Amino acid sequence: MLDEKVFQEDLLLSFYKKILTSHDLSAEQFSVLHIDSTLFANQYYLSTVMEFLIKYQILHKGEGDLLFFANGLQNIFEKYLDYQEFLVEANRLLVFTIEKKLNLGDHLSKENKQKILEYAYHNYIEEGYCFYPFPSSMVDKVKKDGLLIETIPFEEEMQKVEEIFENHQVKEIFGQSTSSIPKEYFSLTDSPSMAYFYSTKEPFYFYRFIGNTMEDAVDDRYEKGDQVACATQVEQFCNKKNLTEAEKATVMGYFNKMWEFYDLSSIKPCVAMIPRKVIGRDHLEDYQEIIDGCEERDIIYSLSQIMDSRYMMDHRYTKVLPKDFTVVTFPSFKTILSYEKKDPIVDLPPEEKTAPEVKVLEVTKNDHGYASVVALLGLFFIALGCTWLFISLYFGLH
Repeated sequence: MLDEKVFQEDLLLSFYKKILTSHDLSAEQFSVLHIDSTLFANQYYLSTVMEFLIKYQILHKGEGDLLFFANGLQNIFEKYLDYQEFLVEANRLLVFTIEKKLNLGDHLSKENKQKILEYAYHNYIEEGYCFYPFPSSMVDKVKKDGLLIETIPFEEEMQKVEEIFENHQVKEIFGQSTSSIPKEYFSLTDSPSMAYFYSTKEPFYFYRFIGNTMEDAVDDRYEKGDQVACATQVEQFCNKKNLTEAEKATVMGYFNKMWEFYDLSSIKPCVAMIPRKVIGRDHLEDYQEIIDGCEERDIIYSLSQIMDSRYMMDHRYTKVLPKDFTVVTFPSFKTILSYEKKDPIVDLPPEEKTAPEVKVLEVTKNDHGYASVVALLGLFFIALGCTWLFISLYFGLH
């Protein structure tokens, strides 16, 4: 189970802020991120870091030293801003923590590789979790009623807003037609990065509505809960599209109702953690195949095959009872961005005062000519939870 308090530690808040405010990251442009191209690369990096922190906690059942692990992640981040290298070396650090936990020597031996993978499979798959992101204002309701199919608030007003913009040649202002928003199921995911990423943007269709009014510069005004900035943006877009005063009043009325209903000025990332065994996602059909083939492959690749997402959007048609999940709340963007850096004191064992040194593999051009593909698709894969595919390209496997 995750200890949400540790995610508020000074060392971590400082690390989060460094990621979100790094100009080197936000300067990256990836054309494949067409759907979410309004987002800074910083948020993908933060989602990746959160994924590793969550995986570490689940792997070691909250018994390990998350701050030590986070310190190692930060060392990697500061040394290698390149996303490819960060992702691979962060996975290597994860392997190191399992080696240490099991007191293993040479992890390249087949026997030790199998022990590492067996440990990961038992703790992360058999005893692991799936996730459900939701707006923080719904915490009490979710804890009381469970996870279930929700009705769309102010649905008639939403449809009117959609119709208004369609009449002004703006299609799918909510990122999809209102008629296609699921009403017979809700979705879980086994990807921690996906769960965290979407938890900062709930409800997602409303986030897309705000984002679709931003045609020029983009920022994290929604994630910070900045109502004035978001309202100004929507109103300016209405003016640009020449909406009538009555139409603009309808749009802004809907905006204000939604903002107040979800209390978005106080938004925090919230994720429900559901044990995999509760929903029948506690086994992998190809597990034995992964074990049998681990001798021929880098341990990082084999580990990612086990721990990467298999159910990115897992549709659920029946309720998940409150007794079958717990809720974890992460620091808000407001908290992160307003954090004033302190000198964190991390109480590490004497022999581990520094994070382990990581060796980065050279990636220029591999035998399969995938280097340019990797450079293009790095962030795209983490957005979809396809780390194992990214790593397979990194090592020239297919």
